[in-house]
Amino acid sequence: MSLLAQIARFWSGRPTAAATARQLAERLRTLTPDLKWVLDARPSGPSTLTLPDRMIVVLEDGSEGVAARVAEPDRPGDDDPPMLLRAGYDVTNLAHSLSWRARIAPGTVTLHALRTNAVYEVVRAFTDHNGGSFPAGTRLTFLQRQFLPYHGGHTLCFREATIYLQEDSEVCRAFEHYFAYAIPQ
Repeated sequence: MSLLAQIARFWSGRPTAAATARQLAERLRTLTPDLKWVLDARPSGPSTLTLPDRMIVVLEDGSEGVAARVAEPDRPGDDDPPMLLRAGYDVTNLAHSLSWRARIAPGTVTLHALRTNAVYEVVRAFTDHNGGSFPAGTRLTFLQRQFLPYHGGHTLCFREATIYLQEDSEVCRAFEHYFAYAIPQ
């Protein structure tokens, strides 16, 4: 098949939720063979991929591709917004993200998986890169994280304060020792 024919085939074939769910399941089986994902690839309507007691991925057909929503029902805060899957590399990227997230022990707080509107508690006092002091017991409601790769800086925006961290700081390297999900009051 000529290169032009391959390109035309690539752009003319719109992915479906069912086909994308099967691709995602196959990639997850390769990346994490020890985890048992349950696939429900329906010929029409939404398809799902579930890691029991952890997360549910709902895939739905859309006009621009397949919308993938990842829900983690037992975790505080909001689930991530849906992502649009248009090509194989999008499915591969999602599979890698899910594989990584599925390996995080339940209840563990990680810097790269903070959840919007979740309330966290500082469990070990620290001072951030800009000299801000955060004593143990401080409760913070997460809004967003920004990362500047060329400076190695993380800006964690909470409703109550902003925390500035550097990649090589102890807080970044052992984040789970500094933050925990807050117990609802």
